[in-house]
Amino acid sequence: MAGLLLPDAEYKAEIAQELIRRAEAEWLYYIGRDWPDKRYTPAIAGALIAAGNAEWLYRAGRDWLDNRYIPDIAGALMAAGNAEWFYLAGRDWPDKRYTPAIAEALIAAGNAQWLCYAGRDWPDNRYTPAIAKALIAAGDAEWLYLAGRDWPDKRYTSAIARALVKTANAEWLYRAGRDWPDNRYTPDIAIALMVAGDAEDISRAIHEWPQERSAWIRAYQRSNFLLY
Repeated sequence: MAGLLLPDAEYKAEIAQELIRRAEAEWLYYIGRDWPDKRYTPAIAGALIAAGNAEWLYRAGRDWLDNRYIPDIAGALMAAGNAEWFYLAGRDWPDKRYTPAIAEALIAAGNAQWLCYAGRDWPDNRYTPAIAKALIAAGDAEWLYLAGRDWPDKRYTSAIARALVKTANAEWLYRAGRDWPDNRYTPDIAIALMVAGDAEDISRAIHEWPQERSAWIRAYQRSNFLLY
């Protein structure tokens, strides 16, 4: 606050030096965002990079002026290894600061939640089909279900449904049968739900799924009954 509010006659360069020495990423970010040009120094960006805090690196990439932002901020963000902030950078950073290496870092992190959100929210010039492949490889039923429910058609692939079926997770199979549009739902979801054998989710599917989907479950039950 001193660097922001003190009149020039009272401000001393040692204030910036002390803040750099303390290396508190939050305040380094605010300095870079708010201080006047004559008090800002590139050493502030260097200190923020050295601190390695993903949140404040992301915020700097989003908010700092062009004469303060440097590409090393993106490099430090990727080195920090936090998938949430990779996703947010891909969603929010201006085009001239975004780099495909951010998508590569998100993919390498393998976090299903943030891969799912990237597939849902990133603009077309940042999304890559490798995000879908990484989500499928992560094999988390909840986020496969949400991708099937929320992703745009041009990003969705039937491999997402196959991966969900492979998880054999009754809750998310039931939810997919209830919520997915017809061009994504497949009868294999009903079969996988029956094989998973969770009585509560099967009952909910019978009562809550569209008629043409729940019919598969009723038919499966009848066929098993006749076998005995």
